Amino acid sequence: MTHARRPSDPTHRSETSAGGDRAGDATPGGSDQQSSRSGARSRRSLLAALAAAGTAAVAGCSGGDGTTTDADTTTAGTTATTANPTSAETTAGDSEPAMPATGDLPDELAGVDEAVRSFVADRGVTAAALGVSNDGEVVLERGYGWAGGEGSAPLSPDAPFRIASLTKSMTAAAVRSLFGDGLSRDTPVLSVLDLEPPSGELGDERLRDVTVDHLLSHAGGWDANATFDPVFHHFAIADALGLSGPPDTCDIARYMLGQPLQFEPGSRHVYSNFGYALLGLVVEAVSDTPYPEYVRGTLFDGSPPGPLYEGRTLPDERRDAEPPYESAAQCPNAMALDPAERVPCADGGFYLQGVGGAGELVTNTRTLLALLRDHPVDGFAAAEEYPHEPAFGSLPGTFTMLHEREDGVAVAVLLNRRGRGYGSIADVVGSALDDVDAWP
Repeated sequence: MTHARRPSDPTHRSETSAGGDRAGDATPGGSDQQSSRSGARSRRSLLAALAAAGTAAVAGCSGGDGTTTDADTTTAGTTATTANPTSAETTAGDSEPAMPATGDLPDELAGVDEAVRSFVADRGVTAAALGVSNDGEVVLERGYGWAGGEGSAPLSPDAPFRIASLTKSMTAAAVRSLFGDGLSRDTPVLSVLDLEPPSGELGDERLRDVTVDHLLSHAGGWDANATFDPVFHHFAIADALGLSGPPDTCDIARYMLGQPLQFEPGSRHVYSNFGYALLGLVVEAVSDTPYPEYVRGTLFDGSPPGPLYEGRTLPDERRDAEPPYESAAQCPNAMALDPAERVPCADGGFYLQGVGGAGELVTNTRTLLALLRDHPVDGFAAAEEYPHEPAFGSLPGTFTMLHEREDGVAVAVLLNRRGRGYGSIADVVGSALDDVDAWP
């Protein structure tokens, strides 16, 4: 029997000024849980390739722009604060500014802290957060680096970050919560969504056969490796639809309904950001509730332990608690639909709101760990077969990991930068956790 193996580097990419990734797919966002490029992409081969302010008035695509806005700022859990702040600790080399670390540090977990602190310092990461729970109880929360760039205030351990594809676990849980309430695994997706292709004609009749289960298991029929990743195909979609701004999730869905599939739905499993973007729209259509609001209300009883909201691409539209997202490369300006203008990839090279249920959410480590009390780490096709593999998320300026171990320990790591080899954080943290002799 062949078992899934997690590669040491789930991203295998670096950003380029062309808006893509030199060794990955040609989009700024990429496919952070890349499927195998070999012919048969089974569930196992897919997991083996794991790697990588007001409430919206309208949910879904009819009558609205298809994306939801931030939660009401009065909602519980929407500001990042530290209940028991500690003095920031600092470490520094001879010629480097000191890196502060915040949050209570139990003696028993000093080795875990040191492992993560060294990982981020060695790679020049300027903002990172670590959370660890044991049997559902949070035992460690640490912040590393700066809240607003080097030399600013130390980062709070409960600071919110973009979580990229870790959003998919919340999307999968939200969809499952609707089973029996007008939705099932066998529900045809087009019977739920009020969408029409631009021409009025489907680009592939097999689209009528795509079910909710196909989307959950990345078997909907789309292969971004053979074509393009729709959620980062801003310029072509905006041009085709005559849009004056970047396409939102509904625009992307309408465009894709006019495009052909790459394989028979259900015949194989190929990681698809677009499939999970559609699932976010399914949640909105069935619940008549904006996607982030539904996630907060259903998965966390309306009060997640930390902020949880739809992120924003542009720095001046983000909440102050989010750290800066760092990407050295420049990308075409997707927000202004100006391919000649170059902007930092993390700050305009893609439209975060358009990613939807595939990766738009912002939250902190405590909220991610709380999710695991009632829901698995899934959304990556083969998670039900290998439930204790780490999951990763990646966007320009973002790298994330969530891992629920067999021993009842769970860990979440959020970084404001991505790069080659960052997937090794799973081994770094895992080894440190293995060495813990007693738990606080």
